[in-house]
Amino acid sequence: MDNSDNPKIDKHFEALRHGIFRELVNANMSFNIFWGLRDSPNTQIMNMYRDFFFFTLSAHHRAFVISVHNIVEYDKETSNLPRFINYIDSSPRLSKMYSGKIDGYRQIIAKHQTLLAEIQKMRDKLYAHNELLELHPGLPYMKKDAQTLLDDLGGLLNSISKEYDQSGFGYVTTNPIHLSNVLSDLEEFYRTREQIIRSKFVQ
Repeated sequence: MDNSDNPKIDKHFEALRHGIFRELVNANMSFNIFWGLRDSPNTQIMNMYRDFFFFTLSAHHRAFVISVHNIVEYDKETSNLPRFINYIDSSPRLSKMYSGKIDGYRQIIAKHQTLLAEIQKMRDKLYAHNELLELHPGLPYMKKDAQTLLDDLGGLLNSISKEYDQSGFGYVTTNPIHLSNVLSDLEEFYRTREQIIRSKFVQ
């Protein structure tokens, strides 16, 4: 059913909500793939195909950083949470609907400022402009802190969405078991190939 003429439907709200949801899907997908590979015990097979896995890890970490930045950085031209919250606050109808909750939404983002500052630094100096001259081993944040950030951002969007039309979003798209299965299958393929090659020489 087409709800485009429904007076309760706010098209600008819905466009911002959908754009943020897409970025949350991207951020969660890349986060889970990056950490799924980084924490994998299948290091031998990954080292054997390191050209592929190194650039896969790099690409997904870059995508995670950029997506999170896009979600939390205010830009008047894009879908992001600060703009979304400001729009709700400025709308006579929506501000009544969310009365007493808007400051809490902003505080959810603000409590992650230390981590978000590190993510913005990586985005600005390493990925967007390549200005980072001194690279340090490891990552400037903890996995658990980044996971909490993603959970809080997703929970924030769902809280706003539920208040608006009782809907919610499922934004976690990557099953770690699938990554493990891919690596295990690749190891099995390699072992089988090696056995076939050795059997040919034995004959």
